[in-house]
Amino acid sequence: AEMTKDPQVRSKMDFQMDEWKLVIRLGEAGFFHSGSPDFRKGATDVLDSIAALLMKYPEVEITIEGHTDNRPIRTTRYRSNWELSTARSTVVVAFLIEKHAVNPHRLIAAGYGEYRPISTNDNEAGRAKNRRVDIILRNPSDDVKAFWNTHVKGAMDKFEQGQDGEPLP
Repeated sequence: AEMTKDPQVRSKMDFQMDEWKLVIRLGEAGFFHSGSPDFRKGATDVLDSIAALLMKYPEVEITIEGHTDNRPIRTTRYRSNWELSTARSTVVVAFLIEKHAVNPHRLIAAGYGEYRPISTNDNEAGRAKNRRVDIILRNPSDDVKAFWNTHVKGAMDKFEQGQDGEPLP
């Protein structure tokens, strides 16, 4: 599967890999409507690419973590950021199970609300970073790391260069 060509979605992704885990970070602005667990246009294309990685390595456990900023949510659907963060992680889990038949025994859905920020909540840029869903592959094997670097990261790097080899704005 090819990474999405939607720059709004692509620009809201981040990745980190170390010896113990691969973290695929999906930012709210690119993947979810504000205050909602509903996917934005283009988000499922990226999840399809991620699912290809997950299906290739069926022994890897996957945790889907939902996170929010510290601004109180004001909707009739959710009473707290904790509920919203959990709803988002659960929607991603359901997508992986229903569309890609990822084994549910491999999946953990967690919601942390505002309690695990990666940036400040004192300004909009920081709050935007905190509103995210992290897909975490624990203890990725060397095969997983190689597949990631070759297929997923390679597709993203190619996308970022654009079709004519020039970086996208």
